[in-house]
Amino acid sequence: MAVFLKIVSGAYLILVWLSFFIGLQAPLSRELQMAPGGATILLFLIAVLLSIPGVALFAFGQLVGDVRAIRNSCRPPQQ
Repeated sequence: MAVFLKIVSGAYLILVWLSFFIGLQAPLSRELQMAPGGATILLFLIAVLLSIPGVALFAFGQLVGDVRAIRNSCRPPQQ
């Protein structure tokens, strides 16, 4: 389950940041009626805000994997 959560969150983060970099190529300053640097800052803030759930999901996947590893190391050796 931990690997699945990490893969899903990684794919989500790649999608968010790839769309950010693709959005930098589009001339957004005219459509948004902003200064040329303002559109870039706005896109960056949107990408950061959208990344928060992906980072939280990745951290939860890491926690699940660590708890499983700790639980397996605390078991008595089998004979």
